Amino acid sequence: MAAVLTFSLAGLTACSGSSAYCDELKKNQDAAKPDAGDMKPTLDKMKKVRDKAPSEVKDDWTVLVDYLEASEAAKGDPSKVQDLASQASKVSEASQKITKHAKDTCKIELKS
Repeated sequence: MAAVLTFSLAGLTACSGSSAYCDELKKNQDAAKPDAGDMKPTLDKMKKVRDKAPSEVKDDWTVLVDYLEASEAAKGDPSKVQDLASQASKVSEASQKITKHAKDTCKIELKS
């Protein structure tokens, strides 16, 4: 969960071209700084970005959104938390792909 919740934007520059995805990513950059007490605004923003994401990273955004939704649903349940922990490498990999794509395609630096 930390990989998803702690990535932050640094060195934001203009998106290349007029990509709807880059525009949505830039517009919802504060999703990188979620309120741990209320994940709904973060999830809503991440879903907007996911919905505009190109095929190269759409599945990766889905991994992050699904993970956050599962985290919210876990509500401290030890077995659910353990299931989430087992997904850490998948979430980390998705986050890395999104970060690389954001830099290469949108000229947005995402830091984890």
